[in-house]
Amino acid sequence: MRAIAISIASEEELSPTLEGFSRLQALGGGETKLRVDERVLQAYREEVQHYRQSVAKAVHAAGAAFIELDSADPIEPLIVDLMRAGVLG
Repeated sequence: MRAIAISIASEEELSPTLEGFSRLQALGGGETKLRVDERVLQAYREEVQHYRQSVAKAVHAAGAAFIELDSADPIEPLIVDLMRAGVLG
């Protein structure tokens, strides 16, 4: 059976709409204050795109399938399709 990696992200994660001074909360705790302008947003979008491409390349190099999903979309139809195709048991 072939491995599958699924990446789920929200539109706000991929293309945030922050502007001005913002406080960002780290997952492990702590807080960073940042002035967000178009230059910062563009650098962030480029870094996210590079990261996603790197992940996809690594997953494919390992022989696995890679699926990217929007967190706003239901995952159930994908799971059903993968089960029908015999990819998930």
